[in-house]
Amino acid sequence: MQTCLSRKLPLVFLMLSLAAVAWAAQSRPNFSGTWSQIEPELGPEDTHVERIDLHDSTLKIKVKAQFSGGVGWGALNREHTYTIGGPAETSTDRDGRSRSIIVTWDGPALVFVRTTQEGANTTTEREVWSMSEDGKKLTKWRQTTSWKGTQRGRTVLERR
Repeated sequence: MQTCLSRKLPLVFLMLSLAAVAWAAQSRPNFSGTWSQIEPELGPEDTHVERIDLHDSTLKIKVKAQFSGGVGWGALNREHTYTIGGPAETSTDRDGRSRSIIVTWDGPALVFVRTTQEGANTTTEREVWSMSEDGKKLTKWRQTTSWKGTQRGRTVLERR
């Protein structure tokens, strides 16, 4: 009897492990798609559109935005690829600011932690992505902490 159980036990553990992996994969939303900003509300001529492609641990984001006036007016057109759960991506710009970013899953939420070091000043931004149950809205909660204090913000995008 004990021999039979000892043969089946590794199979039971394997099946439980595979079930846990499958459950974890299902509990993570797929943010892939084209998204338009709906909150905060943009001006009548302003746009903010993100094309997100998420495959396994690779996240590609293309951002196109047009702002007609006020602070930050102009156009933005950029794209970036992240490795979820990979090592921190680090860089130093020509002004000597060092930057790092790491992207990880926290249950069904995708978490970005960006750190910028400029001399003695450190700025840390934590951005958490979550999706509505119906999959139609992507909410980005952002908290930035620096020598100036802490700022919080929220951006909501709607799937096109």
